[in-house]
Amino acid sequence: MYKTIIFDFDGTLCSSMSEICHATQQTFIHFDRPPPSQQAITTVCKQGPSLENHFYSLDPTLKQLEANAFTEWLHFFQQESYKKLHLSTFYPGSIQLFQTLKQQHVDCVIVSNKNNEAIRKILADHALLDVFSAIYCPSLRFPAKPDPTVFTHEILPSYPDYSCDDFLMVGDTHIDCEFAANCEIAMAWATYGYGDEKRCLAQPIAHQLHEPLALLQVLNL
Repeated sequence: MYKTIIFDFDGTLCSSMSEICHATQQTFIHFDRPPPSQQAITTVCKQGPSLENHFYSLDPTLKQLEANAFTEWLHFFQQESYKKLHLSTFYPGSIQLFQTLKQQHVDCVIVSNKNNEAIRKILADHALLDVFSAIYCPSLRFPAKPDPTVFTHEILPSYPDYSCDDFLMVGDTHIDCEFAANCEIAMAWATYGYGDEKRCLAQPIAHQLHEPLALLQVLNL
């Protein structure tokens, strides 16, 4: 059985699409640009981009902004997103999954391209922070997924007796699938999330999960 489960967050455990759409549109409006449609934002989210690429995909001209100006965009988005965390909802079965994994002492970590503070706030609001031994998000130390640096330089060294076979990545987009492939660990694809089926199936997938609780069968729990 896998010893440590690495979870994506948005689209895998929690649906924050309403929050993301609202914060994105408010950010464009704040900086006097026409806001993208909800459909356009949803389509971009299905690609599992980093926050920077989220905006670049919606408006490529943002790449022409000075670094400081674009940082203001990201900061405003994060603040608007943080205000709307109550719109985030866990997928049916996720809470039960967390409770079972905790009871069975299954080690769980999160690797997400979402903001760390936002994830911690959502988990804290549901008394779920102690389910996860660590939360990793893009930073100066760790690039966003699918770059494997966070796994090769932080997660794997934290388990000196483990091999790559002891880890399972659970995620919903092709970015998660590529991350697992780059880390040389098994992948469980959450088919119910945001991901594009064709792009996900182009990557090696060990398991398909049609609901969060399906992970318990994979783990024989």
